[in-house]
Amino acid sequence: MGLHVIGVTRHGNIIPEVDEMFAVSELDAVLPRADFVFVVTPLTEDTRDLLDRRRLELLKKGAGLVNIGRAAVVDYDALVDKLNDGSVSGAILDVFDPEPLPENSRFWKVKNLIVTPHISADDGNAYVPMTLKVVFENMQRMIKNEVLQNQVNTELGY
Repeated sequence: MGLHVIGVTRHGNIIPEVDEMFAVSELDAVLPRADFVFVVTPLTEDTRDLLDRRRLELLKKGAGLVNIGRAAVVDYDALVDKLNDGSVSGAILDVFDPEPLPENSRFWKVKNLIVTPHISADDGNAYVPMTLKVVFENMQRMIKNEVLQNQVNTELGY
């Protein structure tokens, strides 16, 4: 599609599908390069307010933002200000606090914002079968006293 994908992760390890990889410690240097920022981060003590007002100010004029991770990773007050003044051209938000988004929420009035009801992971054709496969495989692993797949790392918080 002609995109140049820059990834930012906790570790910054190379991922073959990504053109460039950086550690979170380098986030300030790569944000000004982004045309679109996709937030897919879990919420941990390290990621809370990761994209705060200061970091949102680093975005180039006209950049867009999509958050399908967790609401508390992005300073939504600052984002709304930037959407309203046009410095961020648009956003798609799939996660909020609280959910569901109240009827009187200010988010419903932001013109260049698309609100979705926390459905980014929902794939009507694949999500349920994929999830059930993991559940049934883990049940078999548990019966055999084997290590389970997709376990939460309590040290990292996800």
